[in-house]
Amino acid sequence: MKAWLFQDNRQKAKLGDKCPWSVGWFDPAGRKRSKKIGSKSMAEKYARKKEGELAAGLCRSGPERVSWAAFRAEYERTIMPKWRSEWSRIDAAHALNAFEEVARPKYVGLITERTLDQYVAARLPMRGKRKGDTVSPETIRKELRAIRAALNQAKRWKYLAAVPATPEVKGFGRDKPYVTEEHCNLILGACDTARLPADQHFTPGDFWRALLGMAWVTGMRKSALLAMEWADVDIEEGIAISRARSNKQKRDQRHKIGPVVGLLKTLYAVRKPGEVRVFAWNYSAPSLYRQLAAIEEAAGIYLLCGENHEHTQWCHLYGFHSFRYAHATYNFGRVPDRDLQEQMGHRSFTTTERYIKYAKEHQQRAYDVFLPKALKGVAG
Repeated sequence: MKAWLFQDNRQKAKLGDKCPWSVGWFDPAGRKRSKKIGSKSMAEKYARKKEGELAAGLCRSGPERVSWAAFRAEYERTIMPKWRSEWSRIDAAHALNAFEEVARPKYVGLITERTLDQYVAARLPMRGKRKGDTVSPETIRKELRAIRAALNQAKRWKYLAAVPATPEVKGFGRDKPYVTEEHCNLILGACDTARLPADQHFTPGDFWRALLGMAWVTGMRKSALLAMEWADVDIEEGIAISRARSNKQKRDQRHKIGPVVGLLKTLYAVRKPGEVRVFAWNYSAPSLYRQLAAIEEAAGIYLLCGENHEHTQWCHLYGFHSFRYAHATYNFGRVPDRDLQEQMGHRSFTTTERYIKYAKEHQQRAYDVFLPKALKGVAG
């Protein structure tokens, strides 16, 4: 492959004979490259060297220069539609929006560890969802996971030479309440107040009792529950399978559902013809949260919020993940830790350890303490 010498016309007009020489060539990917050398003799020597490297296949092609806007458009068009979870797409879009607003990336190939460090530093003091609140460190960590997933794809497309390391975000998130047994009973008892979904043959109450019951018994994520199909459920064996395409473990995962088989049978008996999903929700994502909030309010749920901010309705209610925390809290110590990891679908045991730590802090366990005689008469 041929390399050539040239001088920049504008520099030539300005500097005359003192204008430096450059070497140009096409890399293995067909992209035009150049390098400013200096004197003509040095440029000729570098051109011969470059031709030798190209002939021997020693010249690597660098990442393609692509704007962030073009990459994101391609990412949203070709990658994100493959995700079955609407909530995953919404969360990823929010994270990329925040990254664009704060970091203002121009080219994908120019994103470095410094870019991410500056993003975290600017994001931490920003206002959170509630008045008087700042963005939670956990929210930023979640955004960084979505950003890193996008950058991993950019590297696979050869738009980025290397994916920068994710910066550490210190600080703890807010205390996440888990659904207590008493509150779970109240919530399940109030499911008949639900108005949605109204497009199925079973009642909204039956839908919500089965959905929340499954969340409590299996600890499955909301997205995996909503993606589950009837073909993945064996009612007779009491087994449900969370498919790799809809869970974070990236492999099929079996869950024991014996305690809620009766609830699923009710849905299956009157399911809508042609409906393959167990929990078919054909409304917007926010409407799902609003309906859960309405059920909890009907059940009389009102949680205390110890945060120093302007409180909203959502401060005093459980979210879907609270059922997942409940599963970990009530089952920690009853099953081996590795079984708990498998049931909850964590790829890394480090994630399970965070749930275990939370469970240790909240689980009330009986402790048969030894008492001296002087205290036995006054104990209790």
